[in-house]
Amino acid sequence: MTALLGRYWPHLAIAAAVLFGVWWIYSSGAAAAERKAAHRQLVGEVLEQKRLRRIESAFADGLAKVDQALAARIAAIDVTERTIIQPKIEREIIRESRLSDPAAGLTDGLRAAINAARWQSTCAPGPDGGLVCALPPAEPAGR
Repeated sequence: MTALLGRYWPHLAIAAAVLFGVWWIYSSGAAAAERKAAHRQLVGEVLEQKRLRRIESAFADGLAKVDQALAARIAAIDVTERTIIQPKIEREIIRESRLSDPAAGLTDGLRAAINAARWQSTCAPGPDGGLVCALPPAEPAGR
């Protein structure tokens, strides 16, 4: 047996070396392939994050523009309400004598709202906590 083993020993060593070389190449190639795949995945994630940041930035810029436009429109409406609409309402409330007539059947809530609107006008506060406005005399309620 030793003669047989001695005779085939170099052949077995060469076969074992070839098998070891194939195994080493395969395992190192598999490890390199895994590293490449992991690297490719990380690069893909980084590129996706950059793309998402660009999209988010564009979305935030668009929202900021819409927000500024909306704020400007609200400010314009507020200015219109303060300079055009509110003074007209106040003038009509002051001019309309039926709104100051208790016999006209106004509810307490409506009277309070009218007095609040008058309070914002140029009327002066009265001694009893009400408002003193220059109103025309009240017309009879039956009219």
